[in-house]
Amino acid sequence: LEYCSAITEGSIPSCVYVEKAVTRFLKMLKKPSLRYRANWKTLTDIINFAESLYIPDIGSSLRLLPWHLFCYAGIYLFTHEENSSLFLTQLAYIEVARKNSKTTSILFPSILYNFLATESAESYFFSGDEAQSKKAFEDLKGIVQSTEALNAVCECWAEAIVYKNSKIGFFSSNTKKLDSYKNSFAVLDEYHEYYTDKPLQASRQGMRARKNGGQVLIITTAGIDVTLPCYYESCEAKKMLEGVNKNDPSYFALIYTIDKDDEWKEPKNLDKSNPSIDVITNRKMLEQDLERAINRPSTQANFLAKTYNV
Repeated sequence: LEYCSAITEGSIPSCVYVEKAVTRFLKMLKKPSLRYRANWKTLTDIINFAESLYIPDIGSSLRLLPWHLFCYAGIYLFTHEENSSLFLTQLAYIEVARKNSKTTSILFPSILYNFLATESAESYFFSGDEAQSKKAFEDLKGIVQSTEALNAVCECWAEAIVYKNSKIGFFSSNTKKLDSYKNSFAVLDEYHEYYTDKPLQASRQGMRARKNGGQVLIITTAGIDVTLPCYYESCEAKKMLEGVNKNDPSYFALIYTIDKDDEWKEPKNLDKSNPSIDVITNRKMLEQDLERAINRPSTQANFLAKTYNV
């Protein structure tokens, strides 16, 4: 709520899509429908769980930033009135620049929470290719093995993590046989690298076989190919936030980018698309990359996509 106030008051530089996401969230909080309610206890439990995880890469437990907390609230705060274990959000689309700790701070804790809290969970982590999939498995296995309470109850197999009758499986975006799975939770990491939307469609259809439904979480940086599924999903998210498409309360969208009239060559605009700047993301290095992009036109498309989410 403090983060929402800072965005609304303008004390944190933000683009129109972040402002619209905050406005939409506050409106849902102020006027919940008969279908859902704000379940602060569940949200608090999930955030406390996330911050109990030991992250080998940083050598300490996870500490979430304000924008991370807002993401968690968008995904987990609202639950159905008649079933508090059923989250309102079924699909979340979060777009943010590289190296702002989106995977470590949001994706890994989210999939671990579902895996532990859901009976006979089938949680699936999709990555762009086989190498990224193996890295995601190794990183998540490292968190499980380094967090004492998890290491005591979970088993790490060759390509999966298991707890009782639940498992986390790892796939690449080009995995072909996906139709038989009944996922309770699916993560699509770096969606801009996917050449087909089959992982998304299969994941959404797989949830139909679950008594309490499920969730699909997409977190990505912008890409440079407008023919790929990520561009379409990004456009749909923007239309929803702009009010062009009908508001769907089960769809949470958050996009960190620069505004249409912003001058991308101005260093001050780096803050809008990099919410972890000065804490996780190194401002000086971003400014150096900006200067390089200004002087080398051939690098500008990639810079705009990965640093500004354009």
